[in-house]
Amino acid sequence: MTLPVRNTLGESQAPAGRGEGPEPQLLEQASTAGVPGIGHDEGTRAVVKLREGLAQGLLVVIPHDADLPTAMVRPAANRYGRAMTTSLRILVSADMEGISGIVHPAETQPGALDYERGRVLMTAEVNAVIAGIMDVVPAAAVTVADAHGTFRNILPDTLDRRVSLVRGRPRPGGMMAGLDGTTDAVMFVGYHGRAGSGPAVLAHTMSPMLLDVRLNGQPVGEIGANAFLAGHHGAPVVFLSGDALACEELTELVPGAVTVAVKEAFGQASARTRHPELAREQIREAAATAVRRIDQVHPVVAEGPVELEMDLYRPHVVDLASLIPGVVRRDGARTIAFTARDTAEAYRVIELVTALGQIDVG
Repeated sequence: MTLPVRNTLGESQAPAGRGEGPEPQLLEQASTAGVPGIGHDEGTRAVVKLREGLAQGLLVVIPHDADLPTAMVRPAANRYGRAMTTSLRILVSADMEGISGIVHPAETQPGALDYERGRVLMTAEVNAVIAGIMDVVPAAAVTVADAHGTFRNILPDTLDRRVSLVRGRPRPGGMMAGLDGTTDAVMFVGYHGRAGSGPAVLAHTMSPMLLDVRLNGQPVGEIGANAFLAGHHGAPVVFLSGDALACEELTELVPGAVTVAVKEAFGQASARTRHPELAREQIREAAATAVRRIDQVHPVVAEGPVELEMDLYRPHVVDLASLIPGVVRRDGARTIAFTARDTAEAYRVIELVTALGQIDVG
């Protein structure tokens, strides 16, 4: 049987058979050669894709006023058993150190010389990702999580008005606030390499207080920890922009993800960077590609129980963290460990220890 065809305005028509519903009009539209950037052969392949999708009982999501080659066909239930919503739900987690043109802490810290300019660059790259998503699915439900520092960096009044913004801290989910079981995919913008990696621009993990974080023995930075948290909720990470090392970090974990390297690090605070306008053009195109490939990318999942280990920079933070029920001190002055039921619980402990790292001795 065929499922209803829903356009992005939420209207529904059941294609009872050829010649009924929206299929003939769309097939005719797609098979024309007048679609910008789409040749006749591509239009023909799109026609075949739609017909096959309808015949196999797939949910056909057709962007409003879009030509058929940009339509996305995806299963009504994905391979991981989660129901796919008619309106695509995407979480965009936006950090700052991986934004094009940014290389120094003075561009990322509130009150510093170039911070306000950094906010403008960050907001523009987030808007580029949003534009790429909406190019494919204009009715996508997009949540943007401001995920840098205070979580109050993105300029709300210049952010694309079609999305919702999560800002401020503390909050559930930290860098991934807004993620839940209905999220279809996650995108990382402005991300950076993990602590100890390099050369990488402003590499760290959550805080300078964390020297290393390991999940089931695997070293992870913010990219890895956040990807595993997304996987816990059944959502794949399909896109990342940042420096070249950040892109490598994600593709090692998620081979099918689309990445854009906006700069190549020379050191911790130096890089060869692309012009921000060029970076935004590439980000928009890559984000659109990532949306079309969502069902080709697997979530990454850490099977529970999850063994969490953290190496901390300041010994007194080890003392504080050992007060958390279940946290144990390893031999030496720097390492703590915790056995979590799942990734979500491990992530909360990482967040708590990071917060403890802001407490001074005495």
